[in-house]
Amino acid sequence: MNRIYTIALLFFALLASNPIFAQDVQDPMDIPTKRKLEIADNLAKIGSYYNAIDYYKSYMKDEKDDADVAFKLADAYRNARDYVNAEEWYKKAFAMNKTENMNAQFFYALMMKYNGKYDQAKTLFDKIAKSYKGDEEDPKAAVIKIAKEESKGCELALKMINNPLKLVVKHLGKNVNNHYSDFGPAAVTDLKMIYSSIKSDTVVVVGGTDRASYVSRIYETSRKNKNGAWGKPKEFGDGNINSNMDHTGNGSFSPDGKYFFFSRCREVSPTDLHLHCDIYFSERKGESWSSPSRLSSNVNKAGTNNTQPAAAKGGKPGEIILYFVSDREEGSAGGQDLYYTTFKKDGSCTAPVNLGKKINTAGDEVTPYYDEKEKTLYFSSNGRVGMGGFDIFRVKGTTKKFEDPTNVGYPINSSVDDRYFSHWPNHRGGFFVSNRPGGYELKSATCCDDIYQFDYIIIPHFAVKGRIYDSEDKKKKNPLLTAVVQITCDSAEKDAMRYDTTFSRNKATYMFNLARNQSYKIHVTKDGYYANNATCSVKGMDESDTMTVDIFIEKIKPKSVRIEGIYYAYDRAELQAESEPALKQLLGILNDNPVIKVEISSHTDNRGNDAYNMKLSQARAESVVKYLITNGIDKQRLVAKGYGETHPDTINQNPDGSDCPVCRARNRRTEFKIIGQIANTTIIYDQAAPITVDSATTTQEVEAREKEGKGANFIGNPTNKPATDNPAPAGTGTGTKTTPAKAAPKTTSSEDNEEASSDESSDDSADVAPATNDDEDSSASKSKSSGAKTKTTTPATKSTTSKSSSGSKKKGSVEED
Repeated sequence: MNRIYTIALLFFALLASNPIFAQDVQDPMDIPTKRKLEIADNLAKIGSYYNAIDYYKSYMKDEKDDADVAFKLADAYRNARDYVNAEEWYKKAFAMNKTENMNAQFFYALMMKYNGKYDQAKTLFDKIAKSYKGDEEDPKAAVIKIAKEESKGCELALKMINNPLKLVVKHLGKNVNNHYSDFGPAAVTDLKMIYSSIKSDTVVVVGGTDRASYVSRIYETSRKNKNGAWGKPKEFGDGNINSNMDHTGNGSFSPDGKYFFFSRCREVSPTDLHLHCDIYFSERKGESWSSPSRLSSNVNKAGTNNTQPAAAKGGKPGEIILYFVSDREEGSAGGQDLYYTTFKKDGSCTAPVNLGKKINTAGDEVTPYYDEKEKTLYFSSNGRVGMGGFDIFRVKGTTKKFEDPTNVGYPINSSVDDRYFSHWPNHRGGFFVSNRPGGYELKSATCCDDIYQFDYIIIPHFAVKGRIYDSEDKKKKNPLLTAVVQITCDSAEKDAMRYDTTFSRNKATYMFNLARNQSYKIHVTKDGYYANNATCSVKGMDESDTMTVDIFIEKIKPKSVRIEGIYYAYDRAELQAESEPALKQLLGILNDNPVIKVEISSHTDNRGNDAYNMKLSQARAESVVKYLITNGIDKQRLVAKGYGETHPDTINQNPDGSDCPVCRARNRRTEFKIIGQIANTTIIYDQAAPITVDSATTTQEVEAREKEGKGANFIGNPTNKPATDNPAPAGTGTGTKTTPAKAAPKTTSSEDNEEASSDESSDDSADVAPATNDDEDSSASKSKSSGAKTKTTTPATKSTTSKSSSGSKKKGSVEED
């Protein structure tokens, strides 16, 4: 009879193909029973599972109750990916020896899972998980642990089947797929692809045909339009890529199309069908490809398998990040792991780096693909909770900086092995490879990998673009260059995009791709300018759209910005607890802008002694500086300055000469002013809300606040310590009304001025509410931009400041602010 065998389980995992061959051998029925078992064991050892199955079956006809051989036969079926027969024989093996054969019970449940019997499989996994309470070092404990994970996989599968992805899966048909495994699809354009396959419609007879007829090769095929069928394939690379002696597959183009990376594999020996694989590359020369070169020995390390290269953009011009699969032990989490190396212009590669335990597991991680548009790595793993054997996962990030992987979902993933995920350039669909039932088969419904295509049912593509302008360039004539633009997603969902890319543009227009059903904040900074923000949203949008959001930023000019909400105890410099929100706003500005140097200034009105007011204002400014230093701000960035009553913001009396509490309250203030910055560093600065006197605040309201006075704890002093050096009662006004600018976080202010004379003492600590000038210039191209507006914030013009004092000062024994 013919002897039929596969090229090794390792071939499945590394090259993802399982061609079947034949060879003339002796009929198992003509061999003694003991010899049948010896031959079967040797065939299984070298990876010839189909041949081993024949001998194990023949043996079991002679020895019907041998539980160990029944288990070996089940293993051979599983490794040959015949899960229906594997399920049957694991069940039989367990029935033959229930007390000792826990592994048979576990694999029986696993095969039910692979055959899509999730409810039954979960019930058995849960039973196994509860059946053993022994030592954690016992091998049975490891089975229990895995059973719990597989039970979770059954739950996940049922959940994902009930919530399928909005896409259509299509088998690519006979022009691409055949009865041998087809694998490694990669889009060249939306209408052209390459893939790997063995092209044969019959079982290959080893020794009766040339080797060149059964090695895998890389092919290319095309279609006329996005709905058209894929045409007849032809060999890729004009004869320079494929080999007549080695299996060739897993092709990947560099992002610029200049290089082509791929795997070459060969059986270890005629008696050992496991493959040894290395990675090669070829360089484009005009319309052809150069003769392949083997990657350096630090990648193709002796004694290890290295395969499935996936190219992505490197950090420097001419560099390429190359993700690949290796079974090397250095840094390995177990099994086959994903690594990356940097491929340089001269063809050299940096030392490979393991992607780490966030990606790699104790199982196998294979078939990486990096999506440049999404900044996402796709890969397959059998070491994570999943629907079947290998499930496809995605993870946002690059090199070793990744988020947590997530399962891509059903129907891309199935109850069996799903690998080789990739997108078309237009992201309207893509490819993956699966051995699910319904493909072409030779020995079982799940024996062989075929290529599948998926098309998104809803395929919206969203983007936002725009230009950055100086706030005085209202007609948008001169867009600013080299502004730094960052976009942040506000989603808290684990699988949503939480960020995109921060980048500096030398071109005038910025542009970001957006994920569906998300809202975003766009943040702009530029040296010498205040930062500004805008928002955009694509929530609820089903049609593709590119929104235009132009953003205006204002030049940093010497000026003071008033801070609302800073309070002091009467006649004291200690900060009160109510000041905490305003101080945190100021602290946030300094933390967000680590290069600016600021002056913190404190001012009083004209009541009280000049020298005393100067001293008190200096102490109060120093209190703010001390708070900032205590909270991590470098003292070299801060200057405390008390101005007393020397820099009034407005007059202190009404036109008729009477006292003006509103005016005095405005003069009692705390301000900060940018007085410098570290050279050659980008400023990130959230502009404070501009201040004017609130016309809705009447003189009577301010007077009432001044008289009301409410005690408050000092910051850092919960004892509500009163002033001990002044007979007047402590108090503070709390009636501030704030209207923050919409395009910037509010930085509000309230300055107080406690007043005293020889015959009376009062605490004028009323607050003046800020007004805003929020000029919103929305340049969104369509109304469906969901509030994505250009926002410009321009400080309101302050009232003219008079240097004259309001009336005569009273000099007495107690003189204070």
